[in-house]
Amino acid sequence: MNRLDVTQFEIPAVNSNTAMYMVWCTYFVAVLGASAAVGMGMTEQNPTDRLFAVLAWLPISVLLVDAWALFVVFTRRRATTPLRVPVKTPVILAIVHLASGWLATRSVRADVLYELVWVDDHVGNYEVQWSVASLVIGLALISILLAGFEAKLVRWVLLSEITAAGSQSSLPADKIKDRELGSEHVYEAQVLLNNLGYDVSPITGEMNQATVNSLKRFQTSAELDSDGKLTAKSMIELRNRWRLHEEEAKPVMTVSEHVVRKTGSKIAQFFRGS
Repeated sequence: MNRLDVTQFEIPAVNSNTAMYMVWCTYFVAVLGASAAVGMGMTEQNPTDRLFAVLAWLPISVLLVDAWALFVVFTRRRATTPLRVPVKTPVILAIVHLASGWLATRSVRADVLYELVWVDDHVGNYEVQWSVASLVIGLALISILLAGFEAKLVRWVLLSEITAAGSQSSLPADKIKDRELGSEHVYEAQVLLNNLGYDVSPITGEMNQATVNSLKRFQTSAELDSDGKLTAKSMIELRNRWRLHEEEAKPVMTVSEHVVRKTGSKIAQFFRGS
């Protein structure tokens, strides 16, 4: 196969209405889930109960994001893109969100969240048990972060479908003018590099130094200009090699490792800043 096979020149972004609509639906579903939690929490009588009710319902409401991701898995499985949302991702996250929601909703019951503190022999006040409150806040935070990463993964996959769907070039391979690609291609390039054995972890969708170094090594092996820039010819070669190794390479990154690392980092930043 020609290293720059023009029949696979799919770099120019084209108008892929379905995928673009689904990108916007991803945002809508995420906002809808958060709004649902707020709506259910507002039924409580006092501000403290409302706050913790909203936090307790968040893990359950973001099941909408899991359902949407599962919908994308089955409706876009034949799309022209090397990226896929693995079916186990929304399934596993849905289980996590259900367990978190069950624990959080049980924790915000009045007899669990509050404790009676006696001021004197006759007067007592109900005060929040902050050990329980911290658990509810932590479960809500983790659920939001996981849902956010899941929505981002769905968005990246859909954007990959859009940028991969281009008209075939009629120019000979040696006539193709190379050009640097935009940031919307970075995530796909990272996944393909990783699948081809070039370590770019963590996969973030950003052009970090690890990605530049791996891209340079790949370009050298492919006899391209090894400047570390993500260009049209580099992406063509990445996609061509992915097609050759499609059965061996996994079409998406190992989501669990990435999500765990990013979630831990975000939680650590949250508590350092608090």
